Amino acid sequence: MVVGFAFFGDEVLAIRHDKPGAGLHGRLNGIGGKVRLGEDPQTAMAREFAEETGYDGGEAWLPFCQLEHGPHVVFFFRCNLRRKFDPVQCSEGAVTWVSTETFNECNAKLGVIVPNLAWLVPMARQWNVTVRALDISLPLV
Repeated sequence: MVVGFAFFGDEVLAIRHDKPGAGLHGRLNGIGGKVRLGEDPQTAMAREFAEETGYDGGEAWLPFCQLEHGPHVVFFFRCNLRRKFDPVQCSEGAVTWVSTETFNECNAKLGVIVPNLAWLVPMARQWNVTVRALDISLPLV
């Protein structure tokens, strides 16, 4: 899995999931999805962002965190967009610009956001933070 946070000023692009399941329904989350067989996580991030927002400005997606739970791995990326755009709506839910101030512990407890975003979004905004060195050069098989 890949999840990305695209920033423009003090806003971040997020998706409010419409589909029930996995604890995401109605909550704000980063943009992302599955890594396809033979695809590296960075390429998957760029593809998922373009598919879910309709935008491919060629910005670099920078890895900043990796979470693992058993066989599951989620790669987290960040980028600063050169311009703000109006996202297309996708089948996953409503894609919208949200103030970065939205991503806090209070909204996590209220169910407004996916809980770990209360610390992931602030972390993503930090330019010089690397939680763990990631080797994303090899595709998943």
